[in-house]
Amino acid sequence: MANPNGGWKPKCPDRSPSPSAYSLLSPAGNGSRSGRKTLTDEERVRYPGSDTRWPLPSDVVDKPYHFLYTEKGVTKAIYYHLVYQSTSPKAQEWLNVILDKAFEEADNIPQGEDPQITIMNVLKSRKLKVLSDGVRGKVWLLDQGSAGVWTCIDDIQAEKGTVRLPSGYETFEEFGWGLKGNHEDILLISRPGEPNTK
Repeated sequence: MANPNGGWKPKCPDRSPSPSAYSLLSPAGNGSRSGRKTLTDEERVRYPGSDTRWPLPSDVVDKPYHFLYTEKGVTKAIYYHLVYQSTSPKAQEWLNVILDKAFEEADNIPQGEDPQITIMNVLKSRKLKVLSDGVRGKVWLLDQGSAGVWTCIDDIQAEKGTVRLPSGYETFEEFGWGLKGNHEDILLISRPGEPNTK
């Protein structure tokens, strides 16, 4: 993985999985009592496949966002600062926090362990899990304490272009920095990728 202060940074190709129904993201505390932002039909058509889980790149958002997801029948909320395709002046600052945390926690990964094994271990332990899937990509939660795994994902992508998971090949980017109950968790976004050819 490149140094957070400069260097190579992988970019995901624009690929789209099939849509699924998930909760609409909205600025924390804005909108209806549920915290959801209600979109008009005109606003909704701006989103690819009506996937409104996070704002479009043209929408500057400095406030924390949240979305709802269901785990084992329980609805939970995750609050975060959006960095993915964000035009907020603060987005680079939040991205630097993510990268600093990933480099700091990379020391927790057993020395010499294959990065692919590290990724499979965090998937198996549910420290890396899919929260939401839709036309614009899968949103993942990487638990605090496992942030160093992002360096493994990034290293594999730099070498092979995609990461092999049990569900197939994916390409990843940083999505957001967790807040409140998910403080210091990292949110990632992925899209389907082609099998490694490098």
